Amino acid sequence: KGILVPVSLIKEKQYLIIDGYRRVGLARKFGFNCVPAYIYSEKELPDIFISTVHINLTQQDLSPVEKLMVCWMARQNFSTKIYQTALDYLQLSFIPGSADLEHFVCKSPEWLRNYLHRAGFSMKQLNRLIHYSLSDYYSWYTAADSLNLNGSELLKALEEVMDISLRDNISPENIAEILDIGRLVAGQLSSHQKSNRFKKRIEILRYPILNQINQKIVEYLKNFSDEFREIFRVDWDRSLEEPGISFQFRIKDAEDIQKNNNMLMKPEIQQQIMNLMNVIKNIPEQ
Repeated sequence: KGILVPVSLIKEKQYLIIDGYRRVGLARKFGFNCVPAYIYSEKELPDIFISTVHINLTQQDLSPVEKLMVCWMARQNFSTKIYQTALDYLQLSFIPGSADLEHFVCKSPEWLRNYLHRAGFSMKQLNRLIHYSLSDYYSWYTAADSLNLNGSELLKALEEVMDISLRDNISPENIAEILDIGRLVAGQLSSHQKSNRFKKRIEILRYPILNQINQKIVEYLKNFSDEFREIFRVDWDRSLEEPGISFQFRIKDAEDIQKNNNMLMKPEIQQQIMNLMNVIKNIPEQ
């Protein structure tokens, strides 16, 4: 059927969408070449704009990105009074640095704005994101878009990449090349597998000693007998902030309690457990 409710436009040097940004985005997605629209004059625009903001707030939840786009539009096209009214309606008057957020979002390319909107970035997350410029972290933003990372996942990745960059005196883009992020994203793995490998590659480069110790623990566990590993699942804090190990096992009947206890009481098993504890305890500083 197409779009039933026309979008609202004003024509300056080009057409500016006042209402209907989501509808236009969906129309593009499904291959529509044109959409119905109301085109307003500059004289009508202030009243139409504020009315549109009010209607959108009452009929649907605007994302933080959409709210910032509305404020940017008001700042660029209307009086200070209209801009302040938009800020008040959108409850952005008391957001520190909202003008910087408006600039960051609205000066970003459309694909990035769409990603930030789709992924549901909060105002706090956007406020942290402005410290990572697109020019310096382009490969990381495009990877996050392709992998559909949420705000927390992208920020964690960017923080770790910045740490690596400062530690090793290497640019974020060179780090992306070293980790072969482009090939990973373009590969044939599932999105879930790509996302996990993306995070793991960054983690290994950020915490090389930590990952070496974790790998050493995994290798040491192979010294335990097959019988032990069939019964017990050994776990530990992968961040190694909490020393110690835990054992999990399933009990089907009363005999399993005695059987598992006897297994743990074997001198060779106890010695292996103590050796494993020493591996975890003797952690060098990162």
